[in-house]
Amino acid sequence: MGPPRDYAFAAQFPNWIVFSPGMAPVLAVGGTYVLWIALGHGTMRLIAGPAGADTLRRGHPQRL
Repeated sequence: MGPPRDYAFAAQFPNWIVFSPGMAPVLAVGGTYVLWIALGHGTMRLIAGPAGADTLRRGHPQRL
């Protein structure tokens, strides 16, 4: 979802952001989004712990 949104934004505001032609910028933008999502998820997991250990979750008893 990131690269299409960024390219649409660049088309609407060409003075704010410019991408080079080709697949390399698309892959770089996509890779950056994946990196940031993984970093955010890892940070939440580090701070809050695994979702299965949450005492407020609905459903089955705790399984680790």
